[in-house]
Amino acid sequence: MKLSDKIKIGDLLIKREVEFSKVYDCEQRINELLGEEYPYALPIELLSTQKKKPVRKKKPDKPKKVRKLNEEIENAYLITYLENDIEKQELMFETRQLNNIKSNCSLTFKITKIETCFIDEDQNRKIIEELPL
Repeated sequence: MKLSDKIKIGDLLIKREVEFSKVYDCEQRINELLGEEYPYALPIELLSTQKKKPVRKKKPDKPKKVRKLNEEIENAYLITYLENDIEKQELMFETRQLNNIKSNCSLTFKITKIETCFIDEDQNRKIIEELPL
């Protein structure tokens, strides 16, 4: 918040307090004339007397972490992603690296599918499981 806005708010709160003191003074004079307290009703419902739950800013959802590979049957992740609206695929072997990439997606880079796979000595791929994004 700018300093000038803080000053304006402070001035308005002071003016508000002055007006409430005028109302209080009027009520006290009425009470003196009556010799007892008059049952005052608020002329309007003031915003300051309304109970509202504070509006909380919604935190952006953190992307779910990708689970570690089951080393007995999986040895890589096959990532399908869009980069500048062009679909590409890439193999990844590190869970930590994949989680870092997943949390840093942008408008020009978006992961569309993550699959675990097993790659044998002849470089043949067998898809094991598609993981949730």
